[in-house]
Amino acid sequence: MASYGARIVYADRSLVRALKMSGCECLGCAALFYLFQIAGPGPGWLALYGLLLFVAFSLWWFAVDHFLKLIRRRGYNIRHVMIIGTVQEGMRVLRQLRRDRGYGYRVAAWCGSGSDSLPEGIRSLPADAAVSFVESNRPDAIYVCQSGLQLADLDLLMEIAVERGIELISVPLQPGSDLMQFDGCEVGSLAALRLAASPLSNPMARIVKRAFDVAISLPVCVLFPLILIPVALAIKMTSPGPVFFRQRRTGLYGYEFTCLKFRTMYVNSMSDTAQALIDDPRKTRVGAFLRRSSIDELPQFFNVLAGQMSVVGPRPHMLSITEEYKSLIEKYMARHAVKPGITGWAQVNGQRGATEELWQMQKRVELDMWYIRNWNVFLDFKIVVMTVLNSIRGDANAY
Repeated sequence: MASYGARIVYADRSLVRALKMSGCECLGCAALFYLFQIAGPGPGWLALYGLLLFVAFSLWWFAVDHFLKLIRRRGYNIRHVMIIGTVQEGMRVLRQLRRDRGYGYRVAAWCGSGSDSLPEGIRSLPADAAVSFVESNRPDAIYVCQSGLQLADLDLLMEIAVERGIELISVPLQPGSDLMQFDGCEVGSLAALRLAASPLSNPMARIVKRAFDVAISLPVCVLFPLILIPVALAIKMTSPGPVFFRQRRTGLYGYEFTCLKFRTMYVNSMSDTAQALIDDPRKTRVGAFLRRSSIDELPQFFNVLAGQMSVVGPRPHMLSITEEYKSLIEKYMARHAVKPGITGWAQVNGQRGATEELWQMQKRVELDMWYIRNWNVFLDFKIVVMTVLNSIRGDANAY
């Protein structure tokens, strides 16, 4: 959705854009100095120049974004849009456009079946009135859902949209398109759609992510003995059994790996089948503290160093959970397209802990898939910071 995307500015994407522009500026300056044999500043000054540019670009875009959101919330710079399709389809578009009043979208009309049950304040029209409404009202954008392709005279709408400078967006809501999306491409002279790949399908992106993982996990692993000794003593003194808990979990591309944790429960026969609950009698007193503070997850940094996990990614589930949900939740296995993480986008957005209801796992998968589609290194950094802050404040779902 080009119209939608142009008005949403994610902070991490702005930082990536600022990094690219400042990097290109520095490379351009270096190339000019070399080409014209100019005795320019040394690498250190050039790096400082690039850093200052990065900060300036970032602050500028953040300021502009917040200013635009402010004036849109006051009723200025509004885009009036029209939705064509059934209510069930169109509501998915409407929810995205209305996520923040600062995006500045107003639905002027809705054409299609079932529009008698629309939210208050939206004008309902029959499908055959779409063309006349567009001609007389000139909305800024038209969103045509899957069923709208049959409900409206699309050829005529396209002609009018081109003639009058109206943006027309086709929203192909195939099954699972909330989780997996398509990019435009061409087959010869034919327009087509291609399943969108994660940014991590790019080899350079994988190198950057691996460098980020090593940069964080290596210091933790070096200092790990300082944590291991007191934690190991506390575990051994309060309950019989090993210090570490090893469990087979589902990893990258569905392959299994052994996930490490500090043991937080009494040794029991249900550890590989039953999720931990808030008042789980299997937890030890020390284990309850380790879980609340997330210290029990620290051994997984060795999984990161071994390349089995990432610092940030979808949380790995035990094998019984994977078997249970892969047939219940659409696109569940697609969350294994990247390495599992110690923390993730779902966890910092409230989806941590046991999934007692199906909707909880569905929400987790939705957030995991959003992360996979939108990864960048600044997003990873943001998630790490949010995780640390949540640990300090205390997370109600950490049990």
